[in-house]
Amino acid sequence: MEILEILVRFFRRLILKVIPKPISRHIDPDSILGDAIGLVGSVLTIIFCAYLFTLVAQEISIDRCLDSGGKWDYEVEKCIN
Repeated sequence: MEILEILVRFFRRLILKVIPKPISRHIDPDSILGDAIGLVGSVLTIIFCAYLFTLVAQEISIDRCLDSGGKWDYEVEKCIN
């Protein structure tokens, strides 16, 4: 549970620094809204990293297929040798 708390605090501080000052000065970092902002930021970052990982893994699979002399079938996402 401490890791989640650290992530929420990190993203809360980061997001509050990124958003415009007129908005961020009305948000108390230690409030529920501040925690929600941090939680949403951390969840979005985790989703983005997972998407990026799958995208890179697919590109590596395509590259290996083409390097081995095969042909990549995009419809079924498999290598045809």
